[in-house]
Amino acid sequence: MKGAALLLAFALAAAPAPGQDFEAVFGGRYKAAVQLTRERGAVWAARCAALGADPQTLVPVIFPELLRFSLLRSEVEMLGVATLYVQQGTRGADFSIGRFQMKPSFVETLERGIRADTGAPPGLRVILEFPGAATERDRRAARYGRLASDDWQLTYLACFYRLVSRRFALQDLPVEDRIRFLASAYNHGFQLDRQEIIRAEDLRCFPSGRASGRPNPWRYTDVAVDFYERYWRPLNGYE
Repeated sequence: MKGAALLLAFALAAAPAPGQDFEAVFGGRYKAAVQLTRERGAVWAARCAALGADPQTLVPVIFPELLRFSLLRSEVEMLGVATLYVQQGTRGADFSIGRFQMKPSFVETLERGIRADTGAPPGLRVILEFPGAATERDRRAARYGRLASDDWQLTYLACFYRLVSRRFALQDLPVEDRIRFLASAYNHGFQLDRQEIIRAEDLRCFPSGRASGRPNPWRYTDVAVDFYERYWRPLNGYE
């Protein structure tokens, strides 16, 4: 109980005031993530747009993942859990992989959604394509390998956008509210119902996640919206 009380006290003490300066909080990691979006953001945006997804909202949605992404950790995870996932599926291993920190279970859920969406364009239905004789283990190996690729992760991100935007009416919301909703769906589960996703917008689970047992003073959704307002909107000239 003492440990839980200390974590709660830390979170409350560090609760961000309006206008929290996340760049000051995260320092060099934040600067590196912003620089990466300056270098690669136009490519990501073009890829999203080509797949029918909205880069204005999606790049901010994945920005918190860029902030906490560690290449070394990702390589360790790829080496350490690939075999478990391939052999046992998500029951054996289900860790975040790649620059946008996607889990195999996230991709499997996307595949089910796109398979049911008979109107999904070929550029998105490509995630369902595996060699004809592939076993389930072969598909898991291919899926895990795809997660190491930025291009594949952008395709998965576009699939996520299609499934969420077709399920929920978001087009009339202000852009910041769309980012907040999409960020919550991305971080907590896009298969949840609308009210659950909205409630999850207020969860303080950043940067370590709810299951880590470490203090998480910030909201994932606040980090995403703050990045949009400070950097992504001015960089792209969005109104």
